[in-house]
Amino acid sequence: MCDNGHGNHQAGGCCGGGQAEGSQHGGHHCQHDAVAGPGDKLVTCVVQGTTTLRSTAEAAGLFRDLEGQRYYFCCRRCQDLFDAERLAESPTT
Repeated sequence: MCDNGHGNHQAGGCCGGGQAEGSQHGGHHCQHDAVAGPGDKLVTCVVQGTTTLRSTAEAAGLFRDLEGQRYYFCCRRCQDLFDAERLAESPTT
């Protein structure tokens, strides 16, 4: 379970390292349950179900466009988990 009570990832936090919420670790920014200010929009991490700012996720490249839909992530670990699941679902040739 994530250290902050969100999701069901490995022990040690959703980002795999047990860092404090909003901390920088390993070149990514983990941000959970953000609050949007004027002109920004909240989006939901498709892995954790937590909210993050769209501008923050897009600036950090924490999204995937797939079949006309944009999927957002709160951190690089969630993005990697999403990518790994998509790869596992892909038929091999």
